Amino acid sequence: MIKIFTTLHTTPDIRSYRTHSFENIFEYISKITDIQIIWLVYKPEKIDKKKFSNKNNIILDIHDFDNAIDSINSVKPDLIWAAPTLNLPDFAISIAGKKLGIPVVGELVNELFSKDLDLELVKTYVSHFFSNSVPTDEKNDKKKFMKRGRFFLYKFLFLLKTQKKSGWNIFKIIKYFFILIKAHLTIYQDLHDPRFSCDVNFVETQKLVKKLENNGYDKKKLVVTGIPMYDSAIKQIQKFEKNKKNKKINVLFLTHAMYEHGIWTKNQRNDLVRNVITELTKHKNKFAIKVKIHPSSELISDYESLNS
Repeated sequence: MIKIFTTLHTTPDIRSYRTHSFENIFEYISKITDIQIIWLVYKPEKIDKKKFSNKNNIILDIHDFDNAIDSINSVKPDLIWAAPTLNLPDFAISIAGKKLGIPVVGELVNELFSKDLDLELVKTYVSHFFSNSVPTDEKNDKKKFMKRGRFFLYKFLFLLKTQKKSGWNIFKIIKYFFILIKAHLTIYQDLHDPRFSCDVNFVETQKLVKKLENNGYDKKKLVVTGIPMYDSAIKQIQKFEKNKKNKKINVLFLTHAMYEHGIWTKNQRNDLVRNVITELTKHKNKFAIKVKIHPSSELISDYESLNS
């Protein structure tokens, strides 16, 4: 059996990029060996671990540990899966894995957006920090004063404690503190930073490899895999029989958590949605539209309020 340790911003019963990708990847690996996934779930409040744990999925709560090294040592995994990005919990388990000598792998996705720092985004970051909720809140989750900002500080402290326990000196810790703060306050034109690289980085496309090499990534640590998340969708498309009876064109409008992740302002997000819907409804005899929001990082109430 292979034990894989990873992080997740929701419980694994909620669909996300990582859970979807894991399903498609491990469908093939499980034919060779058994797999057990250990999820280090990071949410503002403690979760009911027993509710989501089973033979193949072990749930850990970030609030039960002082740092990433302690959480990893509690389960002794064979492999660590961490996104090589500035996401604080992922960066923490990547540091811990390298310190403990456990192989660290992760996926590098194609980034299709770019934006430099501007005044409107600064306002968005400030409003996010003082928000009384987080994008992953569920119906029963309570709102608290500055909930999002306090949880960001909690995750940063978790990372700092991990760096300290991993033997980082104070100068290196301070250096990365400013790197991370600047990165969180700025959306660069290029989001791929080799300082967050894993031992092996799974790359979605061959085209991205050249870009990563130019950024300073070690070519030996880059492996092109395609985009596993699309495997199940492609299988469904192959089975799909086109419905010729419906004369209308069915449009599925997929939104993204651009506002929630601080890439766009709320007005930018709302204007885009309104403009698209307004234009399509002008031709309602030709189009039938359905809207699908991000399953784990967007709130349906935000979109319902656009109708008012």
